[in-house]
Amino acid sequence: MSSIRKNEVYKTLGYRGVVEIMDAIAGGKHRFGEIALEARLNPNILDRCVRALTRIGVVEKRERVGYYFTRTGERIHEIGGMVDDAYRPYNARPRLRAKEK
Repeated sequence: MSSIRKNEVYKTLGYRGVVEIMDAIAGGKHRFGEIALEARLNPNILDRCVRALTRIGVVEKRERVGYYFTRTGERIHEIGGMVDDAYRPYNARPRLRAKEK
């Protein structure tokens, strides 16, 4: 994978809404409308993200069925889950409050 390709992948994965879209697809939502409702995205943002995910080979559109992960997409989503799990102990810590005067 060339550095230009890697940059495009990283940029696309950083778009607002991509994580929510990938979670919706992983959760069994495959049609555009289902993904939009699950991810709580407006159609323009969803369309832009789905096209970008398709362009980099993470998602494919199957006629009359909807959007599905490619093998690459499955692997990326799995890695995202591992990152989530790795940070879970840090995110679960109670936040310290500023001392009250």
